[in-house]
Amino acid sequence: MAKLIIGITGPVASGKDTAANYLKQKGFAHVSLSQIIRAEARRQNITTTRKNLIKLGNQLRRAHGPAVLAQFAIERVKRKNKIVVTSIRSVAEVEHLRKSGKFVLVKLTADPQLRLRRLKRRGRKDERWLTLAQMQARERLEQSNDPNALQLHKVMAMADKIIEDNGTKEALYQKIKDFQTTLE
Repeated sequence: MAKLIIGITGPVASGKDTAANYLKQKGFAHVSLSQIIRAEARRQNITTTRKNLIKLGNQLRRAHGPAVLAQFAIERVKRKNKIVVTSIRSVAEVEHLRKSGKFVLVKLTADPQLRLRRLKRRGRKDERWLTLAQMQARERLEQSNDPNALQLHKVMAMADKIIEDNGTKEALYQKIKDFQTTLE
């Protein structure tokens, strides 16, 4: 059986981990590329602000290649046949995942005001007081043409499927379920 890998990308607080949690309930192993960077930051005693995480991720890509996070993710779940990978922000990561099994890239979208409310609810200290303009300025930091930096705009343009997440968690779960059944 070939590996089925569902990649999930999208702007901050668009529902990536919520979608992954649904797929976990359906037997998928979940790997978050952002969590890989967070773990490395903690290992190096680096404060896990968004700015620091972006800087560390870019350093890892420069030192080990632009697909390093995807390589690590696949290695982590190499014995699993159903995988969901979240927080994909580099073209090289998408390309590596496409070579690693049957890969489908899903872009989640949500209204910016709703995403801002979600950010504030999740309560990370560098996000609690953000304004919409500040959130959008931070998102522009994820739009580089450098293959060793964040290329979220390019990754989202590579999506095979777009799912809008402006409703309830249950509504997103239904959309993911409907999409997932087309794959198996």
